[in-house]
This record gives sequence, structure tokens and C-alpha cells, in this order.
Amino acid sequence: MRVGNRLPAALVAAVLAAAGVIAVLEITAAAGGQGPMVVDWPAWSARLASWAWSSGAVRLCGVLLALAGLSVLLLSRAAGGGGRFEAHPSEAGTVMYVRRRALSRALRAAALSVDGITAASVRVRRRRAVVRTRLRPRTSVGAVAQVRSRLAGTVESFDLTHPPRLVIEVGGRAVRGPR
Repeated sequence: MRVGNRLPAALVAAVLAAAGVIAVLEITAAAGGQGPMVVDWPAWSARLASWAWSSGAVRLCGVLLALAGLSVLLLSRAAGGGGRFEAHPSEAGTVMYVRRRALSRALRAAALSVDGITAASVRVRRRRAVVRTRLRPRTSVGAVAQVRSRLAGTVESFDLTHPPRLVIEVGGRAVRGPR
């Protein structure tokens, strides 16, 4: 979960938990024959029962709830779209996506498949993919070229519409790949 989502999620969870506790308290109090404990729900019920569905307050609440639901839908769509790349469709009229995590795992596996690479870490962002590799001591220089070609082939195999630029770091030095 992203850091920016944790605070709102914690607040929503706290409000829902508090509402659940209050509901349990009110239900047990009503079942025991007592009046309201925390919320004066009989007064609220009487007040809301006196309102007509065509009154301005009811319409305003309906519009506000509809706008709140629409904003949640739009925010969830915006938040969910950042973790994927669009790929060229295999059929007309379809849309295909590749998750960043899938591309990252494939790049890591491709880097580790080269003889002489002992470790690889991958960070895929919207515009570039940084692959950090560690070579075994006394590995030939040809391993770097082999890593570069294998990683470029892996990115091409996903057939992305806007592929990230490949940056390969071998032993701390950056080797820039084609866009």
C-alpha cells in the first residue's frame, strides 16, 4: 500500500470500527429495554420520518452522496492506473496492460539468467527501468553486452506502446540502453 493511502485508509477503518461498536452498544441496549446509550436514534428517526422524499434537504443529501460516490470511483481509477504499461493489442478493439511488477520480475529473471551475474535488482518507473546487477569477480566484459541485449529483448517481448528507457548499472556504473 502506498504511503499516501495509509492515513486515509486508517481513518476510514477507525470510523467504521467506531460506528460498529456504537451500533452493537445501541442494539444491546434496545434489546435490554433501555433507551439510547450514545446516539439519540429515536429523535433522529422521528425527525427523518417527518421529511418528504421531495424536500430540498433529502435531494441535497442524495446529490452529495452521489458526488461522493463518483469522486471515490474517479480517485480509485486514477490511483489504480499508475502501476501498468499499455501494450499493443493482439486484436482490434482490445486493450492490454502489463503490470510494472510483472515487467520488473521478467527483467530480473532475464538479468540473472546471464552467466556471471550474481545479483540483480530492478526498479521500473513510468519512463525508465533501472536494472542494477552485480558481476562475479573475473567475469568477461561480454557479460555486460549479453545482459544489455537480453534485457532489451525482454522489454521488446512485452510489445509495450511506450516502453521505459532501459538503464543498466553494472557494479555501480550506468550503461544506458536504447529508449
